[in-house]
Amino acid sequence: LLQNGKVVDTKEVTAATNWKYTFEKLQAYDANGLAYKYEVKEQPVAGYQSDVHGYDITNTKVGETKVEGTKTWKDDNAKDRPKMIKVDLLQNGTVIATQEVSEATGWKYEFKDLAAYDENGVAYKYEVKEQPVDGYESKVNGYDITNTKVGETKVEGTKTWKDDNAKDRPEMIKVDLLQN
Repeated sequence: LLQNGKVVDTKEVTAATNWKYTFEKLQAYDANGLAYKYEVKEQPVAGYQSDVHGYDITNTKVGETKVEGTKTWKDDNAKDRPKMIKVDLLQNGTVIATQEVSEATGWKYEFKDLAAYDENGVAYKYEVKEQPVDGYESKVNGYDITNTKVGETKVEGTKTWKDDNAKDRPEMIKVDLLQN
């Protein structure tokens, strides 16, 4: 408790007191009859911002965080791999920042100095999402992104007989397609 800007009393406030406090039997006037000005000020609480409104104090959780991740390619070093991709940072589902990621950055990205909590002290949810890359499927694990080459191909061929139109040639054959 401050009286005309000077600390005159201190109370310990806890959950046991339901976070309430009272300063009683305070002198209203000084020796000259002038009214004292009383105000409250909270001693600093690590990790919180203190706002005083009248004699009520509101503490809001504060802090910063960062989001960092790595881009991994599963494409057998494809020659048509993009030179650069864009990674979006989402805060509670809304894009708030975008970063260009390339071989020059080691395919790594970092979003720094992010607010950890909103104005009500509720933790923000951060996630990353890659902007679409043609020919790749993107999967996110935590803050890391893996791109796997996707697409379709076609295999066709012709069966040739070198048997002088043999009479015992089968009417049908089966061709198996092998993969790797």
